[in-house]
Amino acid sequence: MKTLLIVCVNYNSYDALWNYLQSIADACQKCNDFSIEIKIADNSSKPKVVDFQILNLNIALYKFSNLGYFGAAFQIINSLSDVSGFDYVFITNVDVILPDNFFTKLSNVSLNDNVGWIAPNIISLTTNKRYNPYIVERYSKLKIELIELMYRFPFVHKIYNRTIHQWKKNKRTAICNNMEIYAGHGSFFILTRAFFLDYKPLTYPVFLFGEEIFIAETIKEKKLKVEYVPSLLVYDKDHVSTKHMSNKSHYKAFLESIQFIKNRYYR
Repeated sequence: MKTLLIVCVNYNSYDALWNYLQSIADACQKCNDFSIEIKIADNSSKPKVVDFQILNLNIALYKFSNLGYFGAAFQIINSLSDVSGFDYVFITNVDVILPDNFFTKLSNVSLNDNVGWIAPNIISLTTNKRYNPYIVERYSKLKIELIELMYRFPFVHKIYNRTIHQWKKNKRTAICNNMEIYAGHGSFFILTRAFFLDYKPLTYPVFLFGEEIFIAETIKEKKLKVEYVPSLLVYDKDHVSTKHMSNKSHYKAFLESIQFIKNRYYR
């Protein structure tokens, strides 16, 4: 039996969290190939008491002051004595839903030993947009600087969204075969045992955003690969937590993340 750790990060989104956990429980009913532990990093400013026992899942809840997405997730992962004991570690938002055949599909995935990150097929429930493959090739330094420019001057980003971004979105087609990519979408990370075999505790000193590039560069440093696996389907409800952030806070967080990425990986 394979072992799986799911670390999900909640911020005032208990309804979404419950629906996500219910989908995990339903998927478990269809496949008994996995021993699953779920650890909830609760960053909520208005914490609630929720009885998860009726779901019949192995769940532990960790309450934090708001540490951000990876801040909270790594707080849990880095505290484990041997995270490499798991075949897979998921780091996820809570505004996602698994179809009931998810674990059956995962049990049938065949990977090379050098795959450290599986990017599933993530589909938005509101727009039907496919989020993966998210970044196929590593960005150039010029692209990083252009992204920084857009977040420094929001009007540039708005122009981009109305022009080039729309053209790219309309041009995008579904990819039906596994393929190697640079980075998957950050709402649902599936990290393999290979990622943690030579694991030194990770810290991501940014509150939100840019997590995909951070993990992609960590994968690169480990000489591992990212594989997009379209047979693994995940549904995304889209920004249940972050939609309450102001535009100013969004752009500030985006700018901080891209500046960290540029300074660390694009000198």
